[in-house]
Amino acid sequence: MKKPFSILAIMAVLLLAALAASPVYGAAKGQDGPPAATHIIVFNDGVDARDAAGSLASAHGLTVNNVYTHALSGMAAIVPAGRLNALANDPRVASVEANQVVQAFPQELPTGINRANADENSTAKIDGIDDRVNVDIAILDTGIDLDHPDLNVFQYANCARKGPMNTSCKEGDSGADDGYGHGTHVAGTAAALDNGYGVVGMAPGARLWAVKVLGNDGSGWMNW
Repeated sequence: MKKPFSILAIMAVLLLAALAASPVYGAAKGQDGPPAATHIIVFNDGVDARDAAGSLASAHGLTVNNVYTHALSGMAAIVPAGRLNALANDPRVASVEANQVVQAFPQELPTGINRANADENSTAKIDGIDDRVNVDIAILDTGIDLDHPDLNVFQYANCARKGPMNTSCKEGDSGADDGYGHGTHVAGTAAALDNGYGVVGMAPGARLWAVKVLGNDGSGWMNW
């Protein structure tokens, strides 16, 4: 609201899947639990997220759902009616944006693989031999099938736990296993093994980090 900066732009870069989003203040489809954050607040550079989250909550009557300290500095919170303008004008705040529900949609033929001529790339080295590309790829989606024989799942974390009111991602949580299929599909597009069967990905055998931010119905809150 204050600056031409949007968390949606960050999500567009991070998500490898196509997502549809719309502002919703009830529950995400299939998700139970306390009310979700109504807004995502991004702090200005140099602002300590944890300190600011507490003081802003006290000053503006916010109920904090999440505090972000890594990819961005900010928080997700329930903002009471009539407090949005004051919050947006706080000198610590760079932007305030409505929380949204996102929904994954399947894709039958990955256009990128079809057009990128990955089989001609010397780094991908697609030749039917399982020589794995030495990179890491995080898939922010519905999780990944952790036992999939055509994927090199390296680490996993579940950020879509117990309704919208979770405060952290749980690393090593087997709940990151894909119960919807979309994240596994995206992971295959990104890094399916070059092993002579099935499909092959853009970076065959890359180490995959399954970061589950959408539930087993394919939907989830933006603050996840």
